[in-house]
Amino acid sequence: PDRLEGDVAAVELLLTDTRGWDEDPELEASIGLVGLADQPWRRAEARLVARRLREEIDAGRRQGDIVVLVRATASLRIMEQALEEEGLTTYVVGGRGYWSQEQVRDGLAYLRALANPLDEEALLGVLASPFASVDSDGIVLLARAARTDGRGIWAQLSGFADAGWSADLPQAARERLKRFAELFAAEHVAAPRVATEVLLERGLAATGYDLAILARPDGERRLANLRKLMRLARDFEQAEGRDLRAFLDFAATQELEAAREGEAPLESEGLDAIRLMTIHRAKGLEFGLVCVADLGREPARNSDPLLIGHDGALGLRLLTLGGGKGVPALAYEALSTEKVLAEAEEERRLLYVAMTRAREKLVLSGGIDAGRWPEARPGAPPVRWVARALLGDHPGAVVSPDEPETVLSGSWQGRRAPVRVHLLTTGHAETVVSRRNRRIGSTQTVLPAMPTVDSGPAIAPRAQPRLGPARLSYSSLGDYERCPYRFYLRRVLGLGDIPEPPPPLSPPTSESAPALDPRLRGTLVHALLEDLDFRRPIAPARARVKSLADAHGTALAHDEIDDVIALVTAFAGSPLCRRLAAAGRSVRREAPFAFALDTSPDAPLLTGYVDVMATDLDGSVLVVDYKTDRLEPGDTPAAAVVRAYGIQRMVYALAALRAGAPAVEVAHCYLEQPAELASATFTHSDLPELAEALLGLAQGVRAGRYPVTSTPHRELCGTCPGRLALCSHPERLTLRPAPG
Repeated sequence: PDRLEGDVAAVELLLTDTRGWDEDPELEASIGLVGLADQPWRRAEARLVARRLREEIDAGRRQGDIVVLVRATASLRIMEQALEEEGLTTYVVGGRGYWSQEQVRDGLAYLRALANPLDEEALLGVLASPFASVDSDGIVLLARAARTDGRGIWAQLSGFADAGWSADLPQAARERLKRFAELFAAEHVAAPRVATEVLLERGLAATGYDLAILARPDGERRLANLRKLMRLARDFEQAEGRDLRAFLDFAATQELEAAREGEAPLESEGLDAIRLMTIHRAKGLEFGLVCVADLGREPARNSDPLLIGHDGALGLRLLTLGGGKGVPALAYEALSTEKVLAEAEEERRLLYVAMTRAREKLVLSGGIDAGRWPEARPGAPPVRWVARALLGDHPGAVVSPDEPETVLSGSWQGRRAPVRVHLLTTGHAETVVSRRNRRIGSTQTVLPAMPTVDSGPAIAPRAQPRLGPARLSYSSLGDYERCPYRFYLRRVLGLGDIPEPPPPLSPPTSESAPALDPRLRGTLVHALLEDLDFRRPIAPARARVKSLADAHGTALAHDEIDDVIALVTAFAGSPLCRRLAAAGRSVRREAPFAFALDTSPDAPLLTGYVDVMATDLDGSVLVVDYKTDRLEPGDTPAAAVVRAYGIQRMVYALAALRAGAPAVEVAHCYLEQPAELASATFTHSDLPELAEALLGLAQGVRAGRYPVTSTPHRELCGTCPGRLALCSHPERLTLRPAPG
């Protein structure tokens, strides 16, 4: 074919040169997608496909108009991840349901290993996952020691403190594995007495697995999948009793059922997401743009030791005493050749099905040695014959690594059929790897709903729309309690606050200047306390306070800087600071939490952060919340918390108890009086009461009830987006002073 200039091609061929990607460790690392494909060129190809589809979306094509087809389910994951990291929304059809999610499989492996540490498949899976983050070198050392010793992986792990092989690990890896081994041994002993949900929750928090997956693309959905696994475990125990092994058997059954699930390939026709599916599932469907990818992957080799022909001919491959591939006997070679030819013909038929799914544009992608351009033959990767079909018998004459992208002329049944060709080589790798960390928009992987366990009606009722937000916090529950209608306008509809009304006229006062904004005061103090070393507390320097204020666009007066430093210094000298210092490494700052309010499928997540969380040796938890509020004369911290932060106290207590703590002390520390804590202790016996109270607060949100407050006033209504035109209360009420 001849080269063309500026022609629009309906067929595109994306070729990735298979040479050289593993010769430069820095280049290979820059590709990313580690663990999803052994060959780095396959990871580079996934990047190239994702970049090309990103270009189509940027040019105006809908994501729902695109499908990526692969020959094997195993290729779906790498394509999905590459697309996610380009900021594209994906929908995996078929091959990867809820029970096949990586994080769900990690969670189940952790539970399987706790139930039976001699299950080495599960134990090694846990060690390689973010639960332990043991790298491949560590796995090899551990497996070698287990094989040499003859007692297995678990014996090496449980005796880690005295294991000589661990000396070969880097210091950081050795410390990390030691902590995991101690945690895992303790949890294994506790497993029969602890709820499955609690076991998994504690494992996520103690190992940092939750933070590790939140840092990944679409981390919130990944963590929500694990929360769903916890809810399933809770529901199972409520119905069947506490039995970890029985729950794992149930999960295995559900995974098999999901794998057998029906043939309907599109669960959501109106979804604007790039579909990913195997070619088999694409039969009967059409899309505007079809990308058939991973065409350079070697097909599975024939390894059957016994072959039987249609005419009854028999072939055997006999093993020899010296090992090796074996010796063909009888009609094995003829039958093997016949099988390869038949499989090649079937593959061509499948690729015809895949290519004819495209209405407007067809993109074909695969890896090939662009130095040799190997001949097409039965059993070889299909990209070899695809390239020759589109580029002619001598592809190297028309495609050059020096000119990675070109449009070639072509014809089909007497009509012009230009082909756009892109050749990705290591010399032009920056075209894909430089975009690796770019995230455009909000990535989200859309997954099919998990099949329900119990039987339902033959025709499912129409789903009711969610009436409230999918996640809540203690502050949002407080907002709802003060005025449900204001909550609806701001947190459900997303309307912004209006400007604060002018202050009411008042006689002049002798005050020289307004005080520091309480919110900024709190922000500055919290930032300084977050960096405070509890064991060696030092008052912050004035320059540090000034720098923080400058970052918030505010210049502080001399006395305002003194005020901020005084609050931090007061806490540094308090008994609570000394108590946290004694807790040592069990202290976590800005610790996140998330839990479902109940077991219903649409239960909102209650999420948030605590300022400080410290865990005692017995597992009990201390939660500390700093308060910079100014207390009125005669007021006490205990009374102020009951009046203003009762919901926060309940949320923090329930979060810690749901995480498996036998007891939790929630301490509110008013920094103007840090020695006088507003503290309350809760145990597992308080769980039902706490849960019921929070459910009662959230009931109106979940039911979609948003009445207007009965006590409007300036402090509540001043910036409400509905005050001027939507609220039923007149301004004489919404702008009156707050009661009391």
